[in-house]
Amino acid sequence: SEAVDTSGFFCLMQLYAQYRGEWDAARRSFRWHSLETARRQLGLSLPNAHRARDDALLARAVLHVMASSA
Repeated sequence: SEAVDTSGFFCLMQLYAQYRGEWDAARRSFRWHSLETARRQLGLSLPNAHRARDDALLARAVLHVMASSA
């Protein structure tokens, strides 16, 4: 099987950690949050049923909130 080129990918939750800006001095990085926690913190009403479709829609909504506040 062929390897997938991941150079164009990014981690949405790592981006969200930077967006939240909660520094974790012990880990020397921004504090990570789960998708469900991001949903609650942003006040999104989409379900997080841990199903692929729901997770994708919720991730897109999180990205839209971050992009609209930039």
